[in-house]
Amino acid sequence: MKGGDPFVFGRGFEEIEYAQFFGVETSVIPGISSSISVPALAGVPVTHRGVSNGFTVVTAVLSDGSLNPELFKLAQLGTTTVILMGLSKLSEITAIYRGNSKANEAVAVISNGSLPNQQAVTGTILDIVSRVEEEKIPAPAVIVIGDVVRLKSPEKQLNYFSNFLN
Repeated sequence: MKGGDPFVFGRGFEEIEYAQFFGVETSVIPGISSSISVPALAGVPVTHRGVSNGFTVVTAVLSDGSLNPELFKLAQLGTTTVILMGLSKLSEITAIYRGNSKANEAVAVISNGSLPNQQAVTGTILDIVSRVEEEKIPAPAVIVIGDVVRLKSPEKQLNYFSNFLN
């Protein structure tokens, strides 16, 4: 059993190959990606009519530990960006967006999505790092950048999350 998104920037396929090499039978039961479900549980849609017509999912960190260069391109677009495995690079990510005159772009950081200790912090590119530090938001976290974050309200997170748990 492997949690998270083992086939989205994970090693799911590699682990299946390894198990099969040793004759271990495996099964894949697909689920909803955390790139969509975690924001939804926090009251943030990844798209919304008239606000965002698309979204891109990227990892913040490449296998060598460096920052994903795709973030430079995405900071220039007007679509929603969902960043997985990016909390440790949040300062660098916000610097890229500030460098593209996007200091007021809305951001949500959602930690421990779908778990009882889920936390969500919203802000802008300008203040999200300090807000995450103040709230002591831990990894793992999903980062959503874009106007869809402005649709979130604290009540939505509580309602969505409590309905999910009941």
